[in-house]
Amino acid sequence: MHQNFKILIVIIMLSSLHIFNVDAQQIEQEELVQYTKTSNFIKEFKIPLDTLGLKGITTDSQGNAWFYHATNVTSTIIKFEPETGIFTTFSIEDQTQSNDPIINLAGGMIMYDKSRDLIWFTDARTNSIVNIDIQSGKVQLVSIPMKDSGPMGIALSPDEKSIWFSEIIANKIAKLDVQTGTITEYSTGEQSGPTFLTFDNNGELWITLSYSHEILHVKPKLLDSDLTLVEYEIPSRPADGSIVYPLGISVDSQNNVWFSEWNVNKIGIIDGNKPIPFDIIVNSTKITIPSNSNENPTLIEITVLKEDDSPLNVNETNTIFLKTSSTMDPSLGLVNITATFTNEMIFLNETTKSESVQLLINSNFPPSGNYTLAISATNGEVTKSVFLDLIIE
Repeated sequence: MHQNFKILIVIIMLSSLHIFNVDAQQIEQEELVQYTKTSNFIKEFKIPLDTLGLKGITTDSQGNAWFYHATNVTSTIIKFEPETGIFTTFSIEDQTQSNDPIINLAGGMIMYDKSRDLIWFTDARTNSIVNIDIQSGKVQLVSIPMKDSGPMGIALSPDEKSIWFSEIIANKIAKLDVQTGTITEYSTGEQSGPTFLTFDNNGELWITLSYSHEILHVKPKLLDSDLTLVEYEIPSRPADGSIVYPLGISVDSQNNVWFSEWNVNKIGIIDGNKPIPFDIIVNSTKITIPSNSNENPTLIEITVLKEDDSPLNVNETNTIFLKTSSTMDPSLGLVNITATFTNEMIFLNETTKSESVQLLINSNFPPSGNYTLAISATNGEVTKSVFLDLIIE
């Protein structure tokens, strides 16, 4: 099971937002070169750029196609009007901020914002989220706070107030407030690799974690108050024992979450309506500990509940394991702190549907500051984590 998630919020204000006008260049029909291999179903068009670098594509309300092209020195959005055959290019005039491997891996996901008549896309080369006003041609960049973040997937929230995107290199998901230009980032843990994301029918967010065998489920409306995340571990493993690389993700009309598994040639499905068979409740959202506890530990009360009569996991052992992680260290460990459960393995069944334990925290001069402590319960298939503010005096 991948290490647990931590929440780390970084805010970039509107000062990071750049706006400039682009002189769009039109290319006429007679300049086009069309690939002419015979097909009754597919018609292809040669784009007005010689170098390779095409990635995402979308369409607007007028039926025009918009697509993304990038090299290590250029980022370009191209509009194609099928009725006239005209291509219009929009160059992103900003300096390259990322190295070639990141540019080749990330960026290029593009979508149409109908209510604002904007094209949004992730641009790994400039390490930014960009939009183009279809009517005016104005280009607007919002810089991402984390250097070399590798922006990847992008989605518009159901209320259309925010743009959500993933950062495959920085191991984060992030929210861009469309009105203020503020970016809020939520870390998904070391070596998780958030890639693509989508909203389900309940307005909840699902993300593929390409480097950690998992699908992440979050409730965006509760991220800043009820800090609870759910991770689903994908059961498959390749023959070589490496990771399955979940990539694409989509939700159908029945709220089933579909995803692809690149390294094992499988697709998977999660019933988005199926409840998690257990819950974890913590008696506090914030704890303060001294620099030296002198063997007088800080106590946290934890209760694990069995939510229904179904088995807790496939092998029906009905066992829940508890663990901790923190933002004190890049590996999610604790620094000069011990955190010990009075019982880290809990057995629940139809008779015992809940059990309470304590987490004892002792400190030995850890670095002072404000951190996040995650307390997680897992049945080996699903992990549910709650997050506390950890203040070290």
